[in-house]
Amino acid sequence: MKWQSLIKILLTKSQKVKTCIMAFFCEELDFYNPLWSLKNNCHIFNLVNFVSKFNLYLAISNVLLFRKMDSSNPLSAIFTDIEKYLANNEENLKKFRLLKADFEEHTKEDSDIFTQILELIQDNENLHSAFLEAKSLFGLTESPVDLISEFTSFFTKSLSESTDLIPRLIRITSLLVENFISFDFYSYFINQICPENSFGEYLQRIKVCLDSNQQQLKNKTLPNIKIDKDFIIERNPSLVTKLFVSIPFLFPEEAQQLSVLKCLKLYGLQFTPYLSAFTWLSSLNEFFAQQFELLVTQKKLSASEFIPSNVFSELLQNFTEMQIMWAFDPDFYNILKKQPKFVAKSALQLNNERILTKNKNLDKHVAKAAPYIAEMQSIKFFTTLKAAGVAIRSGQSIMSTIPEGVIEAVFGQNCQLDKNDKFYQVLFQKCYEYGAEATQNYISILKHNFSELNPSTPDGRTAFHKLMRPSTVLKNIVFSGAVLETPKSQILNLTFEVAHKTVSHFSNLTAKYEKLVNAIKNAGKFDVDDSAILAIYYFMELGRLISEVDSSKYDVVKKIPDLIFKEPSPLKDFEMEPIANVDIILKNFAQYLHKADEIQFYDRSSPTFHKDFVFHLDVGQNVVVSKGIVNSLIKS
Repeated sequence: MKWQSLIKILLTKSQKVKTCIMAFFCEELDFYNPLWSLKNNCHIFNLVNFVSKFNLYLAISNVLLFRKMDSSNPLSAIFTDIEKYLANNEENLKKFRLLKADFEEHTKEDSDIFTQILELIQDNENLHSAFLEAKSLFGLTESPVDLISEFTSFFTKSLSESTDLIPRLIRITSLLVENFISFDFYSYFINQICPENSFGEYLQRIKVCLDSNQQQLKNKTLPNIKIDKDFIIERNPSLVTKLFVSIPFLFPEEAQQLSVLKCLKLYGLQFTPYLSAFTWLSSLNEFFAQQFELLVTQKKLSASEFIPSNVFSELLQNFTEMQIMWAFDPDFYNILKKQPKFVAKSALQLNNERILTKNKNLDKHVAKAAPYIAEMQSIKFFTTLKAAGVAIRSGQSIMSTIPEGVIEAVFGQNCQLDKNDKFYQVLFQKCYEYGAEATQNYISILKHNFSELNPSTPDGRTAFHKLMRPSTVLKNIVFSGAVLETPKSQILNLTFEVAHKTVSHFSNLTAKYEKLVNAIKNAGKFDVDDSAILAIYYFMELGRLISEVDSSKYDVVKKIPDLIFKEPSPLKDFEMEPIANVDIILKNFAQYLHKADEIQFYDRSSPTFHKDFVFHLDVGQNVVVSKGIVNSLIKS
């Protein structure tokens, strides 16, 4: 460890205080700025708090008023208590007396004395707190720079055994100091990677301090010290830049980073409306989506500001390449650098923007359009897979059955690729990928809409009906598969009872139902078609709804099969609960149980092949369902 002393002669203050020489010590502590390590592996945290003439005068006045240690000095009692506390530690007591003498004689910086005394008494909570409250007597106030330095020393000691966490905390703290990230993200990330409630008190103090000292955190350098320009960040990063800096922290996997950038690019080009973009980002990380929402809805940033290539161009204008690499980390920097550029808005982009901002009521129109956009995209790719299966089974050309616009959506305009097996392999792969994305966006919107409504109202029932619609459920399973959680024993038995009583109202369903129950109870692997998978899905959904009911209502739950035939829905016995609309689930369950070929539930060696998709089931602790396999076989 090397120590460096920087001396600056300050101006004369008054006749009583002719001159004052202050030594600024820049120590190579645990708290360093990784900017330096990029160039020469030297870790120096370059923070020096300048004192204005007026503040210096006040500080010196404090010294003159309280330097004398008599009974009227508030520090006298504290110093006495410190001496008593250190009485059994001769070495620390000697250090304290030397510091006390330095304070009385003004031979050292008060801030240095204060910090060193604080370290001597850090194990005595009461004394430590009392001394902190006397900070103003040393001419000190809690500044962001001092507080963050204190916090850094604290976490390096607290996490001394967690060597992997300290560099990450130091890096993100440096980014906060350079204003490359918001405090909200700083606090969120620390709470995510560190033990719970480790630093809540410090983070709250920093927040309060920053709120009252907005512009005082940015690091500054002494004017007489020469520092390479690469290590001096003069410009304040934009709000969007701060959002982008958080991406590699929140999304460590490259695939996730690319997904986020794609979403922001499509939103920036107005190819994706705000609500769809928000839903997309929420599925990846809710905190990031909330920060995006804040910039769009409260800060009113234009969509084009989120285009990754635009963000990168702005960065190049304001920061050096080394600074950008440090802020983003080299890997994400390279990803961002390769993003395609958009010099000007295309006619299509301008048209999309006009449509989405029509009547200057973006949220209203997007909120209405977003579900339909996502649903249409889902239907398009679902239809492609179905049509391909039909073509194969009937011996037709696959190309002749693919819906208009799908090839362009996957391969771009004027696709000249040979229509060989590799082409169709990529086409089907992308249909699953894009279909899953669109369907999950659609379902997220439906879930959000339903969550804001009372299930017992007409609007709530309509929203629940849309969410449970067979076509929606089937597309989601085809594109993404599913893990259907088996209810716990008591709930499972209650589910069996309700389902059994329900199907008993229909002729010829009881025997088929019992075979389905045996399939669920007996672990194993087998294949089923569209109707069977929907029957199983709605059975499990019935169990999920029952699991959300308070146990005091289990007797009423048992009466559901009779209630749905005698009373209007939503059921009044379950006011404001999703299960009030359980008749929708039971109707769908009975309908698809009736359509399913019962041989699927007991003869696992001979699956049926007269539907569009086949699903592979692995029944164990839960029911794991594969993605829908396009049925290309003709039943003999």
